This record gives sequence, structure tokens and C-alpha cells, in this order.
Amino acid sequence: MGSAFSLVPDRPIRRGNYLCDKQFHLDELRALQIAEEEEEFVAVAIVNGRETSLFKVSNLQQILLEKIGTTTQKNHKKGGMSQARVGRLRQNKAQHNATYVVERIAHHLLDEQQRCVVAGVVIGGAAGFHDKVATTLPDALQPFVICSVAFSGSHAPDLLEQCAQQITQYKLTRERNLLQELTTLMETEPELLDYGFDNIMRNMSHG
Repeated sequence: MGSAFSLVPDRPIRRGNYLCDKQFHLDELRALQIAEEEEEFVAVAIVNGRETSLFKVSNLQQILLEKIGTTTQKNHKKGGMSQARVGRLRQNKAQHNATYVVERIAHHLLDEQQRCVVAGVVIGGAAGFHDKVATTLPDALQPFVICSVAFSGSHAPDLLEQCAQQITQYKLTRERNLLQELTTLMETEPELLDYGFDNIMRNMSHG
């Protein structure tokens, strides 16, 4: 006789997957067992001249942090100001918009100690506005920028799919840097290292 198991995740399942296969896929359930404070998020900013949508996305959920409204000077057709003046106004407005968007992104992604609260940042948009935003982010966020690409859509998952290769490379580089830090620590401060489960647990209990 077969056995039946009932699994109740710590958190609700927020999306459905339809998979026709010969086996049960438990990836979503495994991910739901991760403590919420340990869940890894990537910030996704979809920017253009009218509005910027800032999301926080993980394997389990997508959270809209803010929709940031912006405006630009309309193209000059006839009468009134000269084309050159309108062009300067558009350029100044675009710079103002980029500065404002950067301020709002920093507000959401930096804590009080100016530390980034996400694992990485992906920026997509049109007309070079995405590059203007990416290059003017605060220094504390610059190391976390995964990529800035041209993107005409409006959905965060589509942008993440477009940048899948860059995200994978970013994760590999981050892991390589962490291993390098560990190797350096082992060479320079070996007295800080401990080996064996029992020794580690004993030292942790002693503070």
C-alpha cells in the first residue's frame, strides 16, 4: 500500500506551475522552507521617460516597491520656442528625471548604514535612460548592478529572462570572490578558523 504525505509550507504559494512530467517537482516547496529573512531578492527597475517601476523579485514572489512618475518636454513642432531651446529643456528634464529616479531607487535599496539590501540590481529601459540611471546610482549600489539593457516591455520576469546570462555570470563572480576572501583569510589569519562540527558548535556556544 502506498503512503500519503501532507506538506504545509511555512509561507503561502503565490504562483502556479503546470508541469506534465513523470515525477513530482518539489522545487517550489523546497524554496518555501527557506526562512523569509534568508530569501534572496534581486531589484528590477524598468525605466523610461514617463514612469519607472521598481520591483523586488525572488524565486517565490514579486513585490512592487514603487511606481515613479516622470515627464519629459514634448517635441517642438512649430511656433513658440526654438527647437534648440526645446532640446535643451528636454535634456535638462531628462537629467532631472534620472536624478529623481536614482534617489527613489537608493531610498528602497539602501539601509540606514548605506548597505544594499538586495543581491543585485537589473535595470532595463529605452532611449539610453537606463544607462543614465545605472551610471548615476550611489557608489554603495554600483557593485550590485548586474546589467543595464535596452528593454521595451513592462514585466519584471521578462526583463530577468532577457538578462539570464548576465545574472548567472554575476552569481558565479560573486561566489568566486567569496571563495577568494576565504582563501585570503585562511592564509593571513589561520587562528580564526576552526574545523569539525563538534568544535564549531562548542565555540559558538561559548560565544
